[in-house]
Amino acid sequence: MMAPSLGLFFFYAAATRTNAMITTSTTLKALRAAVLLLTALACNACSPAGPTLVTYQKKQVSFVHFSDWKVTNDAIIEEVTQSRTIDLEGPNDALVSVVLLPSSTDQKLDDFAASIAQDRGSAIKEALSIGSLSAAKVSPSSSQATSADIGGQQLSGIQQRYSIKLLGQDVAHEAAFFLVRGKQMTAIITTQVATEHAKQTAPAFSATLRSFRLGNVD
Repeated sequence: MMAPSLGLFFFYAAATRTNAMITTSTTLKALRAAVLLLTALACNACSPAGPTLVTYQKKQVSFVHFSDWKVTNDAIIEEVTQSRTIDLEGPNDALVSVVLLPSSTDQKLDDFAASIAQDRGSAIKEALSIGSLSAAKVSPSSSQATSADIGGQQLSGIQQRYSIKLLGQDVAHEAAFFLVRGKQMTAIITTQVATEHAKQTAPAFSATLRSFRLGNVD
């Protein structure tokens, strides 16, 4: 409804001031209510929906992940044993990485975590170097025990904390490692995120780890 013109308003006021005042007040209230309703509807329409859960399933491995995460790699790394890696990447450079090995492997979790810690510095320096200039420096990592719900089981794991110094700033990171044994394959799961985003990323990590299935998990 269009608001009355000033001329029409004064015409009604001169004819019957009381009715004009009531009509104007009612019209203003109606317009105010309509504006509030439209504003609320617009806010609801523009508000981004939260992430949903997406199921990933391929060759005896399945898990769910938030819809703002993406599987960026699922590749065989050794044809004979069918060993493979899966990388799931999320906001703020958060990462879940799965290494799948034959169930007959004697790979131990602490040895795997130690090898990652040993190679981390050189790998990051190489990735962030410009020619012969290295733009990053990685601090030695500390290690401690941790645990998480993996596929419905509470499993023990290893957590590492380390920092990457880049352009004069130290950025703290944390990584966690877990080992899941199945009847045909063994999985080593690694989560990694900058410490400042750890709390924000925890629900996404938890959803993926809790839902992880590796064939018939022992």
